[in-house]
Amino acid sequence: KVQAELDNPAGKLLPEMYGSVRHVEDMHPEPVLPVGAIVHGDENSYVYVQLEPGKFQKTNVQTGKRSGDVISIVSGVKPGDRVVVDGAMLLQQ
Repeated sequence: KVQAELDNPAGKLLPEMYGSVRHVEDMHPEPVLPVGAIVHGDENSYVYVQLEPGKFQKTNVQTGKRSGDVISIVSGVKPGDRVVVDGAMLLQQ
């Protein structure tokens, strides 16, 4: 069973209907971050990665596709990195 949100402007889709879905993109795991965690500079996008409590490093990232309130990260951080997701603008120098 899968639950999905779909646009339904014509009202043809009804609750509890069955259907088939074909995924056409490659599937590979990527880290995702809230959109608010990404700081956009003049040339690069970056995040702040926590090195230790109270110490953060500005890290360039390459972003991928956005999906709602999150965006995939192609490079720059890896799964398990602790990233500032709220208030990153306060860490700018």
